[in-house]
Amino acid sequence: MQAFGLFKTMGFRQRLFLALSSLSVLVLAVALLAFFTLQSIRRTSRAAANDREMSILASEISIHALQCRRYEKDFLLNAGNIAAQDEPLQQWHAASFELGKSIKAFEDASTNELDQAQAQAWREAWRDYVRGFSSVEIAVNEGSINDTQAAVKTFEAAQNNIQILTDQSYDLAEVKNHASQASSAELDLAGQQAIMRLTVISGVIVLLALLTSWRFPRWLIKPIQKLQTSAERLASGDLSARTGLRLNDEIGMLGRSFDEMAQTLEQNTNDLANEYIVAQTAREEAEAARSQIEQQLFMIQQQAQVIAEMSTPILPLTSHALVMPLVGALDQQRIQQAQARALEAIQERRAKYLLLDITAVPVIDTQVGQSLLHLLRAAHLLGCRLMLVGVRPDVAQTIVGLGIDLGDIATCSSLQSGIDRVLNH
Repeated sequence: MQAFGLFKTMGFRQRLFLALSSLSVLVLAVALLAFFTLQSIRRTSRAAANDREMSILASEISIHALQCRRYEKDFLLNAGNIAAQDEPLQQWHAASFELGKSIKAFEDASTNELDQAQAQAWREAWRDYVRGFSSVEIAVNEGSINDTQAAVKTFEAAQNNIQILTDQSYDLAEVKNHASQASSAELDLAGQQAIMRLTVISGVIVLLALLTSWRFPRWLIKPIQKLQTSAERLASGDLSARTGLRLNDEIGMLGRSFDEMAQTLEQNTNDLANEYIVAQTAREEAEAARSQIEQQLFMIQQQAQVIAEMSTPILPLTSHALVMPLVGALDQQRIQQAQARALEAIQERRAKYLLLDITAVPVIDTQVGQSLLHLLRAAHLLGCRLMLVGVRPDVAQTIVGLGIDLGDIATCSSLQSGIDRVLNH
């Protein structure tokens, strides 16, 4: 009551000063609250953006590492075949260059010591991998390595580096993606809390403006009503609300301060919305990158299975006769695969004859001859007779020159003569 009586004894200027001082304190509270809230939101937004960027960069490293492994495999499978190894070799160099760029980008974007240490470890692993591959490439070009088995054995020590790099980059991309999602959720919560606090304080400002307009002369009511209306619009979420007061007294100054505050809130809120959209887009891109990696791995597995099946086809000639055409150079892996598929087909179809067509095999060496003898004995145990067809003159001379004893294997110069022989029996 004493305070109310003291207020009644104040002059107009004193009352106006007291009322505007109280209002200024509330405006200052709003500005401070908005400042600290926006600082917190900005820090959270930066953390989310950094986690998003690091997740994308780690995903790119994982993708390029997988590409290197894919082209490395194609090159090793064609070791010794200059025409076939040239394309995967060029593709490997391009993928390796992009992998180095991605690691450098990850290192430049790192904001903590842990990420920087991880980037340095990846760079060392990549360099060791490149050195190992380069040594195999040089050996293949010089002719000291001319088959896949020797190339894989020589390169085996360096392959662990790219495997570790792939796994670690994929795991780190997942971790950064989860961190970005957590930061986005924290950003949403901070924005909701900021709106709630600003709404409460704005409501207090509106109430004070109503009380002041009821107490002051009528000429003072209109500008205060404008200020009140703008504050209500701002509290309801309309960040475009402005008082438009151009008076030269204290009320005009207050109106301009309010407009500046609303402009700042609108600008910061728009920036926050844009940063949220960017963070959401980055999260979707990270998910898409992860899905792309899974699809590429699935495609690689399917392609490997198709290549394995097409390299040693088995064709039925009659109900009891099969034909297996062999195409290209025969290494240890292909020979073992052909033996396994041939014995499986003989058992499944109960075949009595197997025509092994070597028309498209450029070279027959001692290893191939011994493998044919092994296949002969195994087929004989299953009740099947092996016939070698498509023996060209140069291949025949090579077999005789190497002293390869084909034993009981029947031979024919062409596939047609072998078919005629089987049909006559």
